[in-house]
Amino acid sequence: MHIGLKIKMVRISKGISQQELAVMINRTRPLVSHIEQTGKVNEKTLDLLCKSLKISENDLESFVNEPRSPYKN
Repeated sequence: MHIGLKIKMVRISKGISQQELAVMINRTRPLVSHIEQTGKVNEKTLDLLCKSLKISENDLESFVNEPRSPYKN
């Protein structure tokens, strides 16, 4: 899962719309959509996103939206 999908999952889990997140980071909603769809984001914007979503970049990197099965290696 690329970073954009992880951002989307965190955003949704916190009940924040793309527009609200865009306002929080002083960017446009289409940019937030583009990041979520492609995973392409520069370091400055990624830092703003993490701060706004109250998640560290390390936590975001390790974020997985589906639980791991204890039966898989």
